[in-house]
Amino acid sequence: MDNSVVDVRVAEHRSLLAFLIEHGQVSMANDVENDFRKVLVISAASFFEKRIVDALHTFANLAEARRMGEVLKNTTFKREKYSGLFQWDGNNVNGFLRLFGLDFMKDLSKEIAADACLQEGMRAFLKLGDQRNRLIHNDFADLSSDQTVDEIYATYETGRAFIDYLCDRLRAE
Repeated sequence: MDNSVVDVRVAEHRSLLAFLIEHGQVSMANDVENDFRKVLVISAASFFEKRIVDALHTFANLAEARRMGEVLKNTTFKREKYSGLFQWDGNNVNGFLRLFGLDFMKDLSKEIAADACLQEGMRAFLKLGDQRNRLIHNDFADLSSDQTVDEIYATYETGRAFIDYLCDRLRAE
C-alpha cells in the first residue's frame, strides 16, 4: 500500500509532536494532539470519499450500460450525494452496493461476510464516516475525540484496506 496524503500528514504530525516535546512545549503538544485527532478523522474520511468517487468515475467510464443505468437510476435521479450513499451509523454497506444491482450487492456481501479483514475494514470505514459527519454537522471546535491519534490512524489503515477492495471491485466490473 502506497503512502497516502493521510500517511504523510500523520508522519508530519508525529514529527511536530516530537519537536514540541523535545523543546519542553508539552502543553502545546497536547493542544496540537487534541486538534489533530479531529483533523485526522476528517482527512481520513475525505480520503476515502475521494477514492470512492474516483472509482465511481472509472466505473462509469468502463461499465456496461445495464450497470450504469442502475447507478444513474439509483443516484443521479434521486439526487443522492456521497454522504447519502452510505448508512454511516449502520453495520454494512449494502445500501451502497445495491445501487449497482442486486446481483452485485449479493456477490460483494458474500465476499465481505467471508473475510474478517473486509468486515473489520468496512466497520472502520463506516466509523470514520460517522465520526466525520458528527464533527462537520455539530460544533467542530467544541467536540473532542475519545480516541488517540494512533487509534484513529489504525482505524484509517483498517478502513483503507476495505476501500482498496471496494474500488478494485468497482473497477473490475
